Amino acid sequence: MKGITLFISPLLALASDQIRKLRMITRNRPDFVSLHLDDMEESSLLELAHDISTWKEPDGTECAISVIIFASPQLLVGSKGIPIMNILLDMNKSILSMTVMDEVHIASQFGNTFRSEFKMLKRKFYSQLPACCSVNIFMTGTCTLAIVRNFETLFGVKINCTHWPKHNDMRHRSVGIKVKYTSAPMNDIKKVIDATMKGDWASQSRKIIIYSNMRDKIVQLGKKVEDYLEIDEATYPIDLVILHGHPNCLQALSHSDFRLSLDLLLASKFQT
Repeated sequence: MKGITLFISPLLALASDQIRKLRMITRNRPDFVSLHLDDMEESSLLELAHDISTWKEPDGTECAISVIIFASPQLLVGSKGIPIMNILLDMNKSILSMTVMDEVHIASQFGNTFRSEFKMLKRKFYSQLPACCSVNIFMTGTCTLAIVRNFETLFGVKINCTHWPKHNDMRHRSVGIKVKYTSAPMNDIKKVIDATMKGDWASQSRKIIIYSNMRDKIVQLGKKVEDYLEIDEATYPIDLVILHGHPNCLQALSHSDFRLSLDLLLASKFQT
């Protein structure tokens, strides 16, 4: 990992979270540097570009530090990223050893439409990679053959090796999902609500998602659930959210920051 690894992430929030965790686990490593270019001012990027230009050892020996640089595609191909791009692509001064692009299905799906910066990366970056950059990694959790072919065309690269980890190599997750079609959902909902508040399920986060193709039915059911949650004048610490295909302005605004961390989610099928 010596030298520079450029990590291209199209999702700013994800990159910020990753670099925060990276800095946490390398805080006792003075030979490890991590940077997020999107969070830096232009003046700081100019200083960084100057510093990087001095890191290559004159005798050709390996760089003494490991640097991971996070950047969005739009920064790299924009005017703000020119100083960094110039030094990373300089055949004589660059110590770029590896590039990584995350969530490449986004590039495949939107690179030819409204995310034009993906298409620009082919001409401004990948076609000019210096010889010192010997490894290019492209990562996605949702990959198909069509995505691979479209991605290769978009960036002018050839995927020489693909790898999907075996189940035992991945972080273990235990998820239970039950699906049931019913004309009397309240009976099942009451059972789950009661079980969630008592016994072995009390400490677990559980969700109920109810779909219906009729807005009136889901609204009526939501009212029944609300009434049941306040049974015996006791309020259950469970959230209820009703979503339907034609929200008014206030509802749309209130759901814009919705997170799937609710213990009870009641939703109707979205109309297209």
